[in-house]
Amino acid sequence: MITIQIHEQTIIDATVYVDKKKIGNRKSFNGNRKNQVVGICAEFMIADLLGLERPKGDGFDGGWDIQIGNKLIDIKTVGRTSKAKPEHWNNVIGQQIEYKNTHYLFCALNTYNRLLTICGFITKEDFLAKATYNKEGDVIIRSDGSELTLGAPNYGIQNKDLIQINSIEELKEIIIFK
Repeated sequence: MITIQIHEQTIIDATVYVDKKKIGNRKSFNGNRKNQVVGICAEFMIADLLGLERPKGDGFDGGWDIQIGNKLIDIKTVGRTSKAKPEHWNNVIGQQIEYKNTHYLFCALNTYNRLLTICGFITKEDFLAKATYNKEGDVIIRSDGSELTLGAPNYGIQNKDLIQINSIEELKEIIIFK
């Protein structure tokens, strides 16, 4: 995993973007404004790191955030107040599985110190083979012992089960060539 400081301007840009664009157009579980800013900050940071154009938000994105060659990559980001750890879980809401993306890039954004951790990369096919499916109403025990009752079906995978990324150069190589 690699961790990168988020630029203040990226936070400002993401906040303006969320306030101006209509995002989060799923049937449910669109996240609140803070969740949306966290996700857009990560999308902007990844686009900047890869030298890509930032998302424009002109309607539904099809279920992916960036495209590199034939890879349609959905960037999934969870907001945290602690450092990302190998045993932390990444989740995909059940209804999102039908989206046309081919890969996932999982990130964690520490909202306390404004650090983005790129947790790992995985093909959608491998994700579905490795992920744990949980039904709506299931109770999940987090790594810190706290409980979460799921409000929707979802698929979860731990950071340690992803293709690990240890540098920006490795990020570029994995996304472009794997």
